[in-house]
Amino acid sequence: MLLKILEKAKKENKPVYIYAHRFPDGDATASSIALQNFLSQNGVKAKYVVIGKPNFSFKSIVGQLESFKGNVPSNSISIILDTSTLQNAENTLFKKSSPEDTFVIDHHAKAKDTPCIEDELHIPKENVIRNPESSSTCEILTEELDKYARLTKDLSTTLLLGMMTDTARFRHLKSNTLDNLKLLLNKGADYEKVSRFSARKQFLRQEVGLAKAFLATKRIPTDNLNINYLELSNEDISYLQRTYRLNAIQKKIFKMSNISDSAINMVVAENSPGEYDFEFRSNPSYGNANVENVAISNNGGGHYNASGCHIVSSDSLSKVSQDMLSQLTPIAEEAAHSYSPAELNDSDKKLEELLDYTDRFTRNVTPENIDKFKSLLSSSSTYPLLYDSPISFEQFMVRNELLALIPDNVL
Repeated sequence: MLLKILEKAKKENKPVYIYAHRFPDGDATASSIALQNFLSQNGVKAKYVVIGKPNFSFKSIVGQLESFKGNVPSNSISIILDTSTLQNAENTLFKKSSPEDTFVIDHHAKAKDTPCIEDELHIPKENVIRNPESSSTCEILTEELDKYARLTKDLSTTLLLGMMTDTARFRHLKSNTLDNLKLLLNKGADYEKVSRFSARKQFLRQEVGLAKAFLATKRIPTDNLNINYLELSNEDISYLQRTYRLNAIQKKIFKMSNISDSAINMVVAENSPGEYDFEFRSNPSYGNANVENVAISNNGGGHYNASGCHIVSSDSLSKVSQDMLSQLTPIAEEAAHSYSPAELNDSDKKLEELLDYTDRFTRNVTPENIDKFKSLLSSSSTYPLLYDSPISFEQFMVRNELLALIPDNVL
């Protein structure tokens, strides 16, 4: 499809504008920039459009980003990346393009009961690549560019960023993720550079702010598993932004990812008065709860174990949060009912040794070690558990308490 877009843009002399989702993450940013660079290098005017605030944290990998000023022409070609619904789009300037001039590349599953973006815009089927078997939109672009022998070292490094961030440094794998990681390495992707960026530490000020926020985490027991949730009001958000320079705090839900015996984690942030951003996470090792359906039913989206939604409501934070928890509780209870602790076999132990050797895909990541991972994964079912090195809820809270003791005047 990429060659079709390239040829269409050249033949019809049309610029290409690229769009992604609200609160752009590594995959949205990297896939957009990689596609922009590919098209530009091949003689097409292309631009990644963010009318709000781009995610500047990725500039060391993707280059300088800027907010889009002005407007887009009605005869332009639009490519929508990493976005399954109109509600999740960062902006909707792509509506200026005709359906025939609009393309979608996304790795999120098409919702059953909620209109997908290609359905709402009446985009032709041949203009859509939607593959939930890919870990990220960057993984889809990796396969597409390789198909046409267009993968360069620089493009491979950019695409690696999206794959690494969307898989949480290869914590979450799809069927071809390791094969595509190996492909990027063989094409010259600078793994050390991307890994160094991905492993960067938060500023102490931000770590303390997050710790103080997560001290308000509450827990709902559901049989032998639990729901952990955090509610942040607009007043809380304003304080954390002003004092600790924290933004998109609901995205920091990864801090809860390795709490043991947790079916579901939820963070809700009132980033603007009356506007609530939810993030949900579940763990395959603790019941493998499906949080995607809850996000979709609330006009959001994402993946089976990681999803989110945006709700506008005149109700209080507590009411909106409790309504969402009432939807999550039966899913957590179902997960708890089917959950049983995993038992490690010999392959699991060797896999754990390899995870330690690569420091969870931080170092020693070579094509040869990727092959070893693939071999061991074929006879292991506990990879997420081995990867996470779980801690108890009590340990999680003690860590937050210790960080919160650091006075603001020394930050």
